[in-house]
Amino acid sequence: DLPDDWERSETDTGIPYYVDHKTCRTQWDHPTTADILREIDQLNYIKFAAYRTAFKMRIIQLRCELDKVEFLRLLSVFDQLGYGDKESSPDDETQEMTILDVENILVKLFSQPTLANELEAVNPLLSTDLALNFILNIFDRDRNGKLKLISVKAFLIVLCKGQLRVKYQSLFKLAAIRGKFANAEGLELLLNQLMQIVGYIKEDPSFGGINNVENAVKNCFEKVAHPSKNGPDRLEEEEFVQWVMEEPQTIVWLSTMERTIAAEN
Repeated sequence: DLPDDWERSETDTGIPYYVDHKTCRTQWDHPTTADILREIDQLNYIKFAAYRTAFKMRIIQLRCELDKVEFLRLLSVFDQLGYGDKESSPDDETQEMTILDVENILVKLFSQPTLANELEAVNPLLSTDLALNFILNIFDRDRNGKLKLISVKAFLIVLCKGQLRVKYQSLFKLAAIRGKFANAEGLELLLNQLMQIVGYIKEDPSFGGINNVENAVKNCFEKVAHPSKNGPDRLEEEEFVQWVMEEPQTIVWLSTMERTIAAEN
């Protein structure tokens, strides 16, 4: 899955890097990543930010072959490795993961067939390396070798193949305490992960940026939460889904991406 004269290697902590023996240089990015980023940059002519971002995210999805990973398959892999909702405690989503932990998730996603859905990835090794490369570029740019479970889950949920409402429900669980209620802190943490994803492709200013996340959380609670029913600072899953289905600026790119996929089909 590498061009001639290239080699994949790892640091002592398992962080992958790539060696170009022709130039005797090393780099964090897989050689194919540069091609993908050039492809993404060519979309900057698109005027409307939500569509521009949607098409950029679609490129990452296709090139990592996450469009072939069914949502139920993703949940199954999480469950197999002990990262499922049933195993989660309130603090689990913010737990740190090693690079090996993330690689184990990706390897199972791309190379372990299931009875329900036979995965036909063109190149499982390349898909694993590219997905890991993007996860690291987005959430661990300094290559410290530590990632949060919520970051990895958010990235994979957003880019796997699945219905939009189901994705929203799953994203809510990342913000919720024991999967039941989300408070403002949990919702802010989730929206920060999503903003980091679009920030990597330089689109975060179009959606208010990290500094606007707090306002988005306030808007959500003001519009759909029912304090008298659930108590102060408590948001139910259906209330969250109602809010995101109204396409707030912070996350409108995700629903736009799903519409562009539907249009392709």
